[in-house]
Amino acid sequence: MAGKNTKTIDTKFLTSVINSIIVGNSKARSRFVKYYYFLWRNKIDTTQTKFSEMTEEEFLKRYNLTEKRYNTLKGWETTKEYKRIKLLLLEAQMIDDILKIYDVMREKALNGDDKAVKTLLVLQEQIQKLNKDLNFSKVMAQQEQAQEHEEDDDDLILE
Repeated sequence: MAGKNTKTIDTKFLTSVINSIIVGNSKARSRFVKYYYFLWRNKIDTTQTKFSEMTEEEFLKRYNLTEKRYNTLKGWETTKEYKRIKLLLLEAQMIDDILKIYDVMREKALNGDDKAVKTLLVLQEQIQKLNKDLNFSKVMAQQEQAQEHEEDDDDLILE
């Protein structure tokens, strides 16, 4: 069970997001170290690892990180790549919160609470807007990723 300060999120979703964002020259090990670092920094537990309870020392030891590599990971937090993943995490948590609130308000509205009916209508509008925004965000992210991939392509042919 996740503690008060831990976050729960579908780690399969997070893995696919990180893998789709971390492209280019990242080696497989580097991707996984970034993935685990992200989970640890954001206190996201998996079924196998309680990152929320792991100290810095335990993290460094478990993933055999040197001080230099650890500092590189800290620096990674200032990159667009890390921030994009963080925003997706926050977005997923926000959507989860909205759905929970919606369920509570729906139940109250069905039981005749006038305020809940009004709140439910507002939430429905917000959810519809959020769906539009999310679809727009996905399209923009895909276009940005395609543009970054094109910029990385140096037209060299390897033989």
